[in-house]
Amino acid sequence: EIKQATDKSLDILRSFNGSNQSEQQFLRSLSEKSEFIIPLLYCCRSRNTKLVTTALQCLYKLLLSNSLPVTKLDLIVDALQESTNLSIEIQLKVLQILPTFFQSYSAFIYDELLAKFLLVCSSLQAATKPTSVSNTASATFLQLINSVFEKVNEEDKSVVESSNAVPIDNDETISIATSAY
Repeated sequence: EIKQATDKSLDILRSFNGSNQSEQQFLRSLSEKSEFIIPLLYCCRSRNTKLVTTALQCLYKLLLSNSLPVTKLDLIVDALQESTNLSIEIQLKVLQILPTFFQSYSAFIYDELLAKFLLVCSSLQAATKPTSVSNTASATFLQLINSVFEKVNEEDKSVVESSNAVPIDNDETISIATSAY
């Protein structure tokens, strides 16, 4: 299964050699090829420190170039969560990835996916975690919460087409934007 997924990803990379695209165009086109990241997700789930470290580095580079497929964001966060049970270095790398991930893909992170993001941070704040990880997780958690409130504030200032009706007293409802919901 891993070999087949890896072969598909290699075929996608090989297609760059024969194309006239710039490297930036190619990286952006990777976001449309959701199967490309499947081997990286398998590596994160492998519990093999070397594979997870390499996969996290690759995911981070793809993240920086906005090349992650939005259809797989929930699976990526799940893979990050699974990686948090490994070495301190991997836990810190996950915490390094989360704020950038949230900033780059904030339009797609709400509801359950936002809860998963916050769960990754809160699980790394546990008393059983090393102090360096726990303190970094606490700071990252606060950073993510601040980003969420900034997103809500920005949405409130702009005209947002999608809104949610929220019931209040006396059978009245108010409309609020998706981030605030």
